[in-house]
Amino acid sequence: MLFMDSLGKIDAEPPKVSILDHGFLFGDSIYEVPCTGSDGKSRKGIIKAVFSGSWNVPGTVVTHYLQNYYVNGIKFEGQVAVTRSTNTFTQVVTGGKCSKDSWNIQWGSNRTITSLVGDSLNPFDDVCLITGSASGTNRNNKAFSVDIDPNNALRREVGCPYIVKGIQTVKIQGKKDRTIDYGQGTCDNIAILTIDGNEFQFELQ
Repeated sequence: MLFMDSLGKIDAEPPKVSILDHGFLFGDSIYEVPCTGSDGKSRKGIIKAVFSGSWNVPGTVVTHYLQNYYVNGIKFEGQVAVTRSTNTFTQVVTGGKCSKDSWNIQWGSNRTITSLVGDSLNPFDDVCLITGSASGTNRNNKAFSVDIDPNNALRREVGCPYIVKGIQTVKIQGKKDRTIDYGQGTCDNIAILTIDGNEFQFELQ
């Protein structure tokens, strides 16, 4: 990955800047042509990452800025700061917003991601455990919060596209609290939504 300063020159000293441009014309997202990733999602715009130091050094902070960034026609805004420890990462979203046409969702979050490395020769058995919370307003301008059960962290496995385990509680202004249970570790797209004691099975996307 190429590190450059705001003038496009190679910078040997921190902070370093990495530019990821999803489009045809570098540096000007107004004229960018959306590109489709291996996940089938269409993206355009720029993600700018500013490194406070070398990524392999504990304490380094990488702050991500979104510039005219769209996924499947939905505009995403905000700032994401990731702080590295030895095998944990703190991710803080500030001023998060996604919008399209006449609706928008705003949020902020603070999460801790713990990396568990398996066999060094097999990257697909690596695991991430995620804890933390988020809050904001939904497209109906109702306040919401999401809290991951610290005793049942969300479990993501490199070899699986879905969350395979964990529980989180969602609170929405004027609605009954609801919990989402992602299962006990099986790689599938099934989760259970519980509202007021009633369970509903749904598919993850």
